[in-house]
Amino acid sequence: MTQRFDSLGAAVDALLARIPGPIVLGLPLGIGKPNPFVNALYRRIKADPTRRLAIKHDGHARTVDVRIPAGVGDGSRVRIAGEGEMGSGGASSGDLYLRIRLSPHPTFERKGKDLYTTVHIPLTTAVLGGEAEVQTLSGKTLRLKVPATTQNGQTFRLKGHGMPSTSKPEPGDLYATVDVQLPRTITAAQRKHFEALAELDKGTTS
Repeated sequence: MTQRFDSLGAAVDALLARIPGPIVLGLPLGIGKPNPFVNALYRRIKADPTRRLAIKHDGHARTVDVRIPAGVGDGSRVRIAGEGEMGSGGASSGDLYLRIRLSPHPTFERKGKDLYTTVHIPLTTAVLGGEAEVQTLSGKTLRLKVPATTQNGQTFRLKGHGMPSTSKPEPGDLYATVDVQLPRTITAAQRKHFEALAELDKGTTS
């Protein structure tokens, strides 16, 4: 039987409600997903970043479900109440503390709550100006306005598209550094234009 939903979010909620237990994230999510439903599903899962950990102690093994706070930093400590060693004499169990170690991301570099990425643009866009696509950590694509005569290595700030903060409501920023791509081959017509440009440069420097 086909079930219809009023919104994409409602469909995602219905799907997640049918999955028993916590959702375990094994890989970074949200980059380059193929369709709107998968994008929405990944964003919803990412908003509930629960990890299932296997713990071995004194020859005994058990699993613990841990919620990792959004925006947590490398070296941070996460407390899990009541998951430590059993208390003596019927006392309640202690707490378990986890030390967070972040894995490198293939696209973004993190500095505090700010993120840094590289944007590749052709030489013509750098000279004449235009737009470039910038991917955010959430999978959203932003349109970056590139002004004329942009220099290689120039960095642009995209406010509010960095990491969430564990202590402040404002997220960090995303910094996009331009990498100007020079052509590896040129056509005869392109060569003529570059030669004409070279002649113009001679005139301006003489």
